[in-house]
Amino acid sequence: MVDEQDLQSILWLEKFLKESINYNSLVVTSHDQVFLDRLSEQTICLREQKLDYFDGTPSLMQSVEAEERVHKEKVANALDKKKEHVSFNSKVS
Repeated sequence: MVDEQDLQSILWLEKFLKESINYNSLVVTSHDQVFLDRLSEQTICLREQKLDYFDGTPSLMQSVEAEERVHKEKVANALDKKKEHVSFNSKVS
């Protein structure tokens, strides 16, 4: 939970980073998802010694990745069912 003093500090830092620094790139690490979302336009995620680039906020990236996982699971399940159907039909013939 964020107290009033912390909130004021976070808001000040966010404003400072957005308005006072003329930057092309800025690396920010934080556990505060809202802070990162409000500050980010692009996200670079380091996973398994690989950089993944995403055009959007960290929350949007997580949401898109979750949707992609669900889609991949549905496709894999559909392929498994099709394989079972083909296997069953070849046994019947």
